[in-house]
Amino acid sequence: MERSVPELAAFKSRLDNAIEESGLSTNAVTIAVDHLESVLNQAREEAVQLKHHWIGTEHFALALAISPDPLLQQLFGADGMMHATLLALLKELLTQPAN
Repeated sequence: MERSVPELAAFKSRLDNAIEESGLSTNAVTIAVDHLESVLNQAREEAVQLKHHWIGTEHFALALAISPDPLLQQLFGADGMMHATLLALLKELLTQPAN
């Protein structure tokens, strides 16, 4: 999991820059309502693909990472790499034994 820390740090930097450039406050980042239904559907699909019987924040994060929303593409990158990174981290976390 340590190898993903630089990728997440780069994501945080992109997030901070995109919010600053958009003129939005960090407390007011919004997604266009048009994309809300597609994000909800994608979150459900992420849960189904992972064979989960719930839809949680992890599924929404995965869905947001591949959203067609321009602001989200700017934040997560349009190439899908953040989705792949988040998915790998989630799978790694789910396979670790509980403490």
